[in-house]
Amino acid sequence: MLSGEVPVPSRLARLALLVYLAVPLGLTLAPRPPGRRLFAFQEVLQPVVSALTFGRATISLDEAEALGNLLLLLPVGLLLPFAAPRLAPVLVLAGSAVASLGVETVQRVLLEDRSPSLQDVMLNVGGTAIGLVVALELRRWWQGRRESDSPDRDCTGGPRP
Repeated sequence: MLSGEVPVPSRLARLALLVYLAVPLGLTLAPRPPGRRLFAFQEVLQPVVSALTFGRATISLDEAEALGNLLLLLPVGLLLPFAAPRLAPVLVLAGSAVASLGVETVQRVLLEDRSPSLQDVMLNVGGTAIGLVVALELRRWWQGRRESDSPDRDCTGGPRP
């Protein structure tokens, strides 16, 4: 790789991150139709919950919204360590918190039909943290795999004699 050239996985992660960011922005900053939710996450989840529990459980609106907030920024935590490998994990979490607070502030100031909450921010950051942990473990696994495949390593991953 030439100096200054961005590796392909990093470029793909950046593209995926940019495409994905349109989803939370659209879901959180679009005005709702009068008397309706923008996205009926509860109706999407209910068949899944019923199938997993053999029809014995349901999911409330509050539970569905909490799960939605947890999942909303999980892909950011998953993709950002690959898109910007030198970015410290604490900065990923801080950026997630700032972005989530910004969205909640815009909802409070500009969107009368939205009800921002600190719980949303905490769940968003929690989702980012889950994605971040998974990404860091994937990256560590991948680096270990690449090191064991190097010509100066034996089949066990140890150094060749």
